[in-house]
Amino acid sequence: MSIALKGKKCPQRGWVHSIEQRKRQRKAITGMKLSLEARRKISESNRRRKVSQKVVEHMRKLGQSATRENNNKWKGGKSFEPYPLDWSRTFKEQIRHRDKYTCQDCGCHQVECIRKLDIHHIDEDKSNLSLDNLISLCVKCHSRRHIKRLNGHNLQMSQV
Repeated sequence: MSIALKGKKCPQRGWVHSIEQRKRQRKAITGMKLSLEARRKISESNRRRKVSQKVVEHMRKLGQSATRENNNKWKGGKSFEPYPLDWSRTFKEQIRHRDKYTCQDCGCHQVECIRKLDIHHIDEDKSNLSLDNLISLCVKCHSRRHIKRLNGHNLQMSQV
């Protein structure tokens, strides 16, 4: 086991925190706003970081290979299609109210979430605004639904 996992003292860098301590620290700073001065210092530090030409070339190739038709997740520009005129803030709020402001996958309440619950089209069709096709999901569950669909697991409500 490495020194970092044990939480022992590392001679090159000083004290290395245990995994539990790192989790507590991460939880404590989550959601904190950085001052403009702190953000500027981080930005300057990142600009001074040296990246090898090999890494730059690799990143450029990755960026080109994953665009539009070359990306396995490309759906023919479907995400650029506009929503119907009935799709509005009040309509989405009605769906959240119907679902009692609760994520339909994990059951967390909107108050516990980072932002408002997303409204998910079960059949992935933006134009289908039937109430049976729309559910409220938190950000994590909404992302999970799309990732599983893209990986070939088309989730139905009974499978979640």
